[in-house]
Amino acid sequence: MAIARQKGGLQTPDGVRETYGYAMYVLGFQTGFNSEAEGVFDIFSALGSVPSDKVLYAIEPWCASHPDKKFSQAVLALAGTLRANHD
Repeated sequence: MAIARQKGGLQTPDGVRETYGYAMYVLGFQTGFNSEAEGVFDIFSALGSVPSDKVLYAIEPWCASHPDKKFSQAVLALAGTLRANHD
């Protein structure tokens, strides 16, 4: 996200190129999670529209404080928090 910001943020082509793979991962995670969750559920609905961008912003602090962890662990941590807040 820091590199994307240096390149103009998520509203610029250069910024999007920096985060595109991560955004696609988030969307795939969302599809898989939602299809397997009990009932009708959208794990990232609390974040509003354009969930992939919102997830990237939401996990940025977690990633900064856990530099030794993988991106997938950050997404799982956020999903766990959102699911717990929903129940």
